[in-house]
Amino acid sequence: MSFQTILNFYRSYGLFISIAVGCFCPFLHVISEQYFALLLMPMLFFVFVRLRAPFHAFHWSHLPLLLWNLLFPCAVFWTLRALGFSADVAMGGFMAAVSPTGTAAPVVMTFLEGKMEFVVIAFLLTTLGFTFLIPFLFPLFYGVETPGLSFMILEKVAGVVLIPMVLAVLCRLIYPRSEEWGYRAKDFSFLLWQCLIILICSKMSFSLWENHELLYHVPECLIIAAAVCFLNFAAGYVFCGRKFAREASQALGQKNCGLTILVAITYANPLVVLCPSLYIMCHNSWNAIQIARHERPKAQKTKPMKSHELPKSPKNAKKREAAAKAGDNEI
Repeated sequence: MSFQTILNFYRSYGLFISIAVGCFCPFLHVISEQYFALLLMPMLFFVFVRLRAPFHAFHWSHLPLLLWNLLFPCAVFWTLRALGFSADVAMGGFMAAVSPTGTAAPVVMTFLEGKMEFVVIAFLLTTLGFTFLIPFLFPLFYGVETPGLSFMILEKVAGVVLIPMVLAVLCRLIYPRSEEWGYRAKDFSFLLWQCLIILICSKMSFSLWENHELLYHVPECLIIAAAVCFLNFAAGYVFCGRKFAREASQALGQKNCGLTILVAITYANPLVVLCPSLYIMCHNSWNAIQIARHERPKAQKTKPMKSHELPKSPKNAKKREAAAKAGDNEI
């Protein structure tokens, strides 16, 4: 088995393994708070160091994306209440839908070889929108005041995002060729992301074991989270034009549920936390499928050609003979 084959398998199925490890190792949650930022910040640095004038990437399709991120959560809440779900479950669906674009979404877009600048702009816009709107939306739907919530979210996001952004800008100014670091560190960033998935899933698994009564609500919340996840990814393809369909889909579908979980833990109860927690598993499962599908053609291209598959020409006669001697045609 060649190194390239192992690398293709790692890229294609590594996320599925990470999700399984995290779900079955809840004890790893104890290190999640310590190492989450340390794993995420290098990933973002390698994204930002590749950016060229990111605000030029602003596109009209960012506007329907922002509008969807505001109106769709409201529709989710009212629909769930109309179907007879409790206020806590409906609020959980709302929190899963209202989350801003995930901090790792630009990283995923680099793996999918899309336009990551579009996703970076979506991340910045939706994070700012969430930060200043959620203090008004949360009391409106849940009836609980949230003093100082905007500052708490800004404090949570600013350090993790601004530090790698400033470092990346300084590196580009001092050493312009540092742009190449982002391309060379692609597999390293993927490894960091896998470690993040393990920590996130282990934290979700631990919270379920700590609150046994939540296990009874897992099926309904998982269906809600999966439905919200599907509609978010689909909306990006439908409403944001063909040019940036994949990027808009990723920006809407991959959520920074860590922020909404923080809000729910602070101002609500564990049942409200359940939907955003399960959403993390849903969007990362779809990310794993996307990357596996994207890497499969590469794996097929790197597959060595059999001697009988070589075109019959005088130039390939020696190649066919050498392949036959090497046993390439053996079954």
